[in-house]
Amino acid sequence: MLAPSDLQDEEQVDLIISNPFPLPRGVLAILGGQGETGKSFLTLYLASQWAKQGVKTLYFSLEDSLVFTKKRLIYLAKHTALPREIFSNLVLYRVKPQPIIDQYSLQLTSFGRKFEFYLRSQVKLLRPDVIVIDPIAFLLIKENDNAYAAAVMDVFNSILEEANVTIILLHHLNKLAREADGEGVNNIRGASALTDHSRFVIEARRLSFYATRSRRKLLAKICENAKIPQISSEKTARQWILVKNTKSSHLPAHFLPFLVRLFPAPDPLNNNDESIVIKPMSHYLEALLEELEEENNGGKSNAKKRKQY
Repeated sequence: MLAPSDLQDEEQVDLIISNPFPLPRGVLAILGGQGETGKSFLTLYLASQWAKQGVKTLYFSLEDSLVFTKKRLIYLAKHTALPREIFSNLVLYRVKPQPIIDQYSLQLTSFGRKFEFYLRSQVKLLRPDVIVIDPIAFLLIKENDNAYAAAVMDVFNSILEEANVTIILLHHLNKLAREADGEGVNNIRGASALTDHSRFVIEARRLSFYATRSRRKLLAKICENAKIPQISSEKTARQWILVKNTKSSHLPAHFLPFLVRLFPAPDPLNNNDESIVIKPMSHYLEALLEELEEENNGGKSNAKKRKQY
């Protein structure tokens, strides 16, 4: 029989780190975003900030070369004063990817067995807190098939259960993500098994996604309360990325969205004029964001009704 104390313990989340973004330990997470949103750069930035605080991350790049990834780190070092010590906690890998699961047998391919063995050996050797796979799409051959996607996710779930490590998979949002938004909407591209087998689903969007004329006043409230410059144009709106959790049923209430600016731009509210700025959102800002999304969904549903008549 369950005791009340058991239920309280279940609600508690073991965090690897809480700043700049709360990161639970021992979970499989997906970070999704449209192309050119800045998913890789955002994740690399967060990993560098975690590294400064002693969190070890293994970053597997399946798309960008090590030279390109190192250039991004040089940029980050220039604008955020990264110490050399972080490189003992941030290990970069370049992998030429192939599908890890056979599409017919749903068993590990030859490459999949090698990749899983290498992951496990690096986890035992380096004992990381976080593993980043950027992007997961290159390890899939049938991303729209639930059974296939579940088999791929089971590989990563077995690793994190054994080592109590958090794994972050980068992926794209589906093409209809611009037409559907809000709580309970799965915008991650591919089969639903990708999110069903994840406990932590994060979406990253340019703020320009919300910057339409009809919603400009509400956006102004968000900018005012977050103490960021007003969104005066499409260009300034694209400088900010809104990062939020879209699968909150397993997470406590303090997992709030935040705004991040990753690109060089003058900021009159920032005396140091750093190009990378993070603005955590309060509960009030989260309520404004929900109102913004409800207005977005309401406007689109009304447009559909008008088309019917």
